[in-house]
Amino acid sequence: MYTHRFYRTWISEKRLHRFRILLRESDIQIAAKSDLTCRACEALHSARKNIEEYIKQNPGFDTSMIPVEQDNRAPRIVSGMIDAAFSWNVGPMAAVAGAIAEDVGRSLSQCTDTVVVENGGDIFLKSRDRIN
Repeated sequence: MYTHRFYRTWISEKRLHRFRILLRESDIQIAAKSDLTCRACEALHSARKNIEEYIKQNPGFDTSMIPVEQDNRAPRIVSGMIDAAFSWNVGPMAAVAGAIAEDVGRSLSQCTDTVVVENGGDIFLKSRDRIN
């Protein structure tokens, strides 16, 4: 069920190009100095693929309501989810929106010095300047 994300209008920075990418459950709003839609789509696809493949190989990862053991074979994004879940004593999927926002943001950061990635209310932000 779609929920209107009213907070996405709070970034009013006029110098940034804003765009949205969607892939299955992921609905991401991005603001950057240039249109990085193609790169963002690739980054989102890669992040989701890593998580989805890990879930296939580790049944119960996606339904656990408690932290799971760290796995040295896990992709970086999954390892981050496991660490975040442990810190808050929740299941690892509680960290999925933030992990995807961070992964996409880090990928886009290679192309620009200013990027804001919002996914499910979780935000990755990189900027040298103040963003309004």
